[in-house]
Amino acid sequence: MRHELNEPASGAVARLRVGDTLEVRLRQIGGTGYLWHVHALPDFLRLDADDFSGPGTSAAGAAGQRRFVLAAVAEGDGAVELRLARPWEDHVEDLRVLAVTVTA
Repeated sequence: MRHELNEPASGAVARLRVGDTLEVRLRQIGGTGYLWHVHALPDFLRLDADDFSGPGTSAAGAAGQRRFVLAAVAEGDGAVELRLARPWEDHVEDLRVLAVTVTA
């Protein structure tokens, strides 16, 4: 089964079964250098996709969408940490921590 979280707040909870996928979508503004990336991923999840869709307009500052697809490969309970940061800086602009539980 496929589950979706669109612009989840930090602390959002996802309950999956082994074999399910979780699709997480986050707004990302191109041209700023800030990129969403998976900083921490429990070993019971696998990152199957990490892609970006542009805004569909040429307007300056228009936001696109970063999409992560996580596959539940084993039972477990833990947190996924997503960070919005510039790759060349230590500063984290935004942080989302998602609680994930996977059962059989």
